[in-house]
Amino acid sequence: MAWNSLQFMQHLNACGNRYEAENCWFGKKSWGEQHRYALNAWRLYRLTLRNSLGMLLLGSAKIRKDEALIASFGLASGGGITDPEEVKIVQSIEAQRKGMREQAGQPPAKVLGSGSILNDKDWSPLLNDCYIIGGVHGGHEFHLAEDSVDAHFTALDQKVRPGGKPLDTTAKWVDYFRSNPGTFWDDRIGVPRILAREMVGLKAFGYRATLKPQQLSFTSPGATDDSFQAYLDAIVSAGIVSKNRTVVLDSVSKLLFGTADALRGI
Repeated sequence: MAWNSLQFMQHLNACGNRYEAENCWFGKKSWGEQHRYALNAWRLYRLTLRNSLGMLLLGSAKIRKDEALIASFGLASGGGITDPEEVKIVQSIEAQRKGMREQAGQPPAKVLGSGSILNDKDWSPLLNDCYIIGGVHGGHEFHLAEDSVDAHFTALDQKVRPGGKPLDTTAKWVDYFRSNPGTFWDDRIGVPRILAREMVGLKAFGYRATLKPQQLSFTSPGATDDSFQAYLDAIVSAGIVSKNRTVVLDSVSKLLFGTADALRGI
């Protein structure tokens, strides 16, 4: 169910100060004025809801600098970007598009706006949740975009001895995540990654993981009436707020593999 602006603000106001209280790591100075970040959140929600591809990408910060991905999928951004390297990439893509479109007599397609890769200078935990909820309300698919997956799967296949049986797709994905525990948890500072938060949201909203060779996607259960409150409750239950590594990884594992055991102990 898509929200209009009034419904969006009503659902956000129902959370009270939970976003600031439950995300103390994101300082008061970063949050800024509540009315401003609420409007930023509405803008991003609406853009994500209207994503023309019906597909949103998840992954590490590296995908925001991947020119091929940005050219193919565009950026979900209401406030614009400020990172010099990312700005340069966008300008390069826009220049290429302008040249091609002028030859065809058409206006160039925008890189910034309702694309499929979240990148916004006004980023906050709330903005990130709007990216997920907007996609959920739009019934969009989510796809993991990590360039290290191909190399890992290829290496696993190369380890198989002649006549041996290669790992099945599920086992390969388990091995990938067990070999890359930093995907969901930052051991350096002892906190969950934003990707783990996103996984918790998709699980709470009924999404199903589909494991394919070198592709991990999440499909919509159909019409939903999910809210910020439901998302925040799921985040607390999944150990994100308490920074409980075991509970966080168990929650992610249940979404990906249907059992907590797959990622336990990494």
